[in-house]
Amino acid sequence: MDEQETREEVALAERRATLYWWFASLLCREMDSDQLNTLCSESGRVLLDALAEEPSLAPGCQKLRRALAGVQVLATPQLELAADYATAFLGDHLGSAPPYASVYVEPGGMMFQHPHQQMVQWLQQWQLAVSFDGNEPADHFAIMLDLMGNLVLKGVDSPEAQSAQSALLAEMLPPMGRWVTQCQRQPGFYAALTELLLAFVSLDQTLIEGEFSLAQ
Repeated sequence: MDEQETREEVALAERRATLYWWFASLLCREMDSDQLNTLCSESGRVLLDALAEEPSLAPGCQKLRRALAGVQVLATPQLELAADYATAFLGDHLGSAPPYASVYVEPGGMMFQHPHQQMVQWLQQWQLAVSFDGNEPADHFAIMLDLMGNLVLKGVDSPEAQSAQSALLAEMLPPMGRWVTQCQRQPGFYAALTELLLAFVSLDQTLIEGEFSLAQ
């Protein structure tokens, strides 16, 4: 690989990692005023426009734009988003959509199942500490996305990290799909955000699998 190809690979990895961390930051806790202002600003519009250039992401971007437009006309948008977050994620699995992979792997919605244990192992393997507030189970989707962003950057120089990306996506996507379906029961900003997230992660998995196929 020549120097130009290396720079392009690094730039792509940085863009992918940034997007994983962006989604993680919006899902790990209620949105603060700075996040909301950034999302509603020119930079937020540019980001969604860039994502929408990918056909598979365009519908999700459009839904998120509509959700943001609805939030911006409210008298207290941040408070309304906090209520939306609580309704979407903070109840039990019967009334809301808790953002933990374990809830969606077995009937009954139990937490601290295999995805949690697997994430604990991966976080220890890659010497990464959970940086989110609170004593969250390790299989919070935001933590999984944060780990994925780190693996993307490490994968530039590490074949092991490249393989770990595929393993993490295989662990994350099936329960994430069921979680996103459950999120749609409460229409609003977070329903739109999670739909776009699922489209992005699914696309990234397709791209990764294609790269590995070409390399073999």
